[in-house]
Amino acid sequence: MKKKNRQARRNRTLEFMKTSAEIERATTGGWVGYFDGACDPNPGPMGVGALLQCDNLPVDAIARKSGRGTNNVAEYLALIELLKMAEKHSAKVWESLEQLRR
Repeated sequence: MKKKNRQARRNRTLEFMKTSAEIERATTGGWVGYFDGACDPNPGPMGVGALLQCDNLPVDAIARKSGRGTNNVAEYLALIELLKMAEKHSAKVWESLEQLRR
């Protein structure tokens, strides 16, 4: 049953990301980044993922295991990976960083 629940959560997450990407494509161009991190159970083994796009085309992506920790740590590690990708490709850091200060 646990495996079935994980797969259902994964499917919902992928559907959400797909929908978010479609909305983003319709409203913006330029550099766009997505990131997510989680662990199961919390705390437990962590996974992080990030996607960097330019003009609606994928430029760089990462998905990997990342040791043990909490959901919050996994989220920040995923953000750090995205920022490293942005720096590697000389992408501008976008307005969303303002939201991190809140």
